[in-house]
Amino acid sequence: MAEFSPSGPPYPLGTNDSVFQTQREAMQENQVGDATQNIEGSEAESSTVSELINMPPVKVGIKLAPYNPTSSEAIEIAIGLLDITEGDIVFDLGCGDGRFLVQACEQHSSIKAFGVEYDNDLCIRANENVTASNLSSQVTIMHNNVLDVDISEATVLFIYLVPEGILKLKDVLLCALERGVRIVTYVFSIPGITPVNTVLYKKSVKIYLYKREEPTNPIKKSA
Repeated sequence: MAEFSPSGPPYPLGTNDSVFQTQREAMQENQVGDATQNIEGSEAESSTVSELINMPPVKVGIKLAPYNPTSSEAIEIAIGLLDITEGDIVFDLGCGDGRFLVQACEQHSSIKAFGVEYDNDLCIRANENVTASNLSSQVTIMHNNVLDVDISEATVLFIYLVPEGILKLKDVLLCALERGVRIVTYVFSIPGITPVNTVLYKKSVKIYLYKREEPTNPIKKSA
């Protein structure tokens, strides 16, 4: 199978610098001139300004969920529901520190996994986790807006977003289901779509499975 590379290059990682973060965000809001005046008079500082202007934003797109790490037990349930098999292409939309992708790839060495995260700090952390687990050849972390990412090659989706975020993705998810993609949402369901299975975790948290159901008794055409 040809290796899949999602469209749209992810922003480069490793660009988090707390010392210059305030200046960088100001520059990205068309305030480059004011920020430059504050550090004039030094060639080194002028070089820093240039670097800051070219840095990617700390966050891409709108916030669709707070960072609330999923437990390994809940991830294990989700992996079981998704029935991940050889050759699957797995996407985690809003991947946080990448823990779902790491756990899935540790169990399935033949899959490809892609995480999409709007927060660059979390992307850095996710990449560190992927590297520490020796999964860099399997897992790609993208600093991007989940609403802009092409998931047309996905066969499996894991989503932990708030209802508003899921609603913004609903049309994309409907198309994915029509293609036969298996989808698990954690805590919040997809509005207006009935899951094929729901697992109750720790008595109150729900994990939902969505997939296209084939008819159990298909009608046979007469000769």
